[in-house]
Amino acid sequence: NLDGSSTRAGLITFAASNIESVLDPAVVSRFRKFYINYPQDDREIESIHNIIIKKMEDYANQPLFEQINFSQVLPFAHRDERYKSGRVIDRILTNAALNKILSHLPCAIKQASTIVTTNDLIKEYNQFNLEGDKKNIPTASSNQSRTS
Repeated sequence: NLDGSSTRAGLITFAASNIESVLDPAVVSRFRKFYINYPQDDREIESIHNIIIKKMEDYANQPLFEQINFSQVLPFAHRDERYKSGRVIDRILTNAALNKILSHLPCAIKQASTIVTTNDLIKEYNQFNLEGDKKNIPTASSNQSRTS
């Protein structure tokens, strides 16, 4: 379907991949390549966290995270560049929020006071498996439920 698309005025086709080596070379040859690197400074890494947190809180229509102490979070990105990836950060933030909510069931449903702390986020960073690049979505049975 890409044949002839370069001759059509006003048509631009974009493709993106994190792993170019798994793509069909015939498809890759049809595109001009450019690379977007990981964030280069701490301010950019903080911004990725804050954008994802804002998206999550807007969706939940309530605060989910306390003010994150980035001096405790940034060392992960300093040790391993993969922790600068928006996809990895999104997964860690999502898992931290899910784990926090599930660990406070059934109270979390009734109260909006279950807020993810910096310590919760650090715990999730420490547990995150980059090598397998997979993290199971937590379930209520995998967490200790508390009742008030």
